[in-house]
Order: sequence, then C-alpha cells, then structure tokens
Amino acid sequence: MPSTPPTLRPARSEGLQVLLSESDRDRLKRILKERRAAIDPVAVGFPARRSGPGRRAAGLSQEQMDELLKRTQGTYNRFENGRLASPSTEFLTATGTVLQLSQHEWAFLWRLTRKELPPAPLHPVADTATAGVWHHTIQRISGAAAYLHDLEWNIVAHNDDFQRLRIFSVDAPE
Repeated sequence: MPSTPPTLRPARSEGLQVLLSESDRDRLKRILKERRAAIDPVAVGFPARRSGPGRRAAGLSQEQMDELLKRTQGTYNRFENGRLASPSTEFLTATGTVLQLSQHEWAFLWRLTRKELPPAPLHPVADTATAGVWHHTIQRISGAAAYLHDLEWNIVAHNDDFQRLRIFSVDAPE
C-alpha cells in the first residue's frame, strides 16, 4: 500500500519526535556533507591543516561542526546520520547559519527533519530581496498588467500597465 506524503504544516512546538526513513537519512547526510565540504575551516577560525596523515576530506569536520554549534562531541554526527530525533529550532537555525544554507536548502532541511515548514526565513532579507533581473523582466512586459510581490504581499516591482490600473497606490522600486 503506497504511503501518502506528509502534510507540511507551520512549525510546531519543540519536543515532538519525527523519525526519518532510510531514504530521508541518506538525503539529509548527502546535503549536509556537501555543505560542510564547501566551507573552508580556516575561514571560520580553525587552523590550517598540516600535510601528512589524518583527515583529507575537504571542508569542516563533524567535530568542528560540534564546536561551531557549541554542542557536545557527537551531536552533529547523530544529526547528519539522521539519529537526532526532532532537532530543535535553535539547532536547525545554528546549523543552517554555519553551513550557509540557501533559503531553499533551509526549507528542505526543515521538511526533511521536522516534516514541516520553517517558522521563519533563515536570512531575513530573503523574504524581501528581489533580484534585479525580475525588475527588468516585469518592466519588459507590455499589453498586460504585471507585478511582483514578496511573501508578505508587498508589491516590489510592477510594469507601466499595472500602474495605469490605479488599483493600488504603488511606489515600487524600479
């Protein structure tokens, strides 16, 4: 009998346990390892590695993640391997910040580990920042009203046809 996908809900209170399937554990491990590998330990305050025997993998080690997250040794390892049941909002936020996750990766992390949407964007500007290419694209649309809004429904860009509708008083940045 096929299983139905979980319904995504807004963040709930801490303390409820979510168990990860084997495929979810694999997906979690893959994304976290990729993000750790992309961060130079020297850039976040660790000494440069000496040549010779020892760890050769690129990026931060799991032990370095525990230090950066101010957690006991082994906590990040349990998280990356899907054995940390229902990580707290604080833990996920700290992890997302250290690993410099994009907004999409942040939402994916929440959906995977908590089966819910994050309570807030990881980067506050993510809700309001609009790439210049979108402003340019909206302006090039003619013969139809076009506008772009942020997550709070604030109009952040519009074309001349939209302005001529005079439905809204809009002073969107050009």
